[in-house]
Amino acid sequence: MTTAPADVELQAGTTRFLEDGPKKLFINNEWVEPASGESFATVNPATGAELVQVALAGPEDVDRAVQA
Repeated sequence: MTTAPADVELQAGTTRFLEDGPKKLFINNEWVEPASGESFATVNPATGAELVQVALAGPEDVDRAVQA
């Protein structure tokens, strides 16, 4: 098994997307906050560094998405 070096850089488009801040849920064709306000970190698997916080969908969010 090989591992990527710690200095692996993300592509420019990916970096711009991540710099936009915490990611919301996409429900009914719009970006919305999760009902709980909770989020979780997603990490770069090559380096283990946190990339961005991502909205954590709960049951209420799933219900909103299904209704949409």
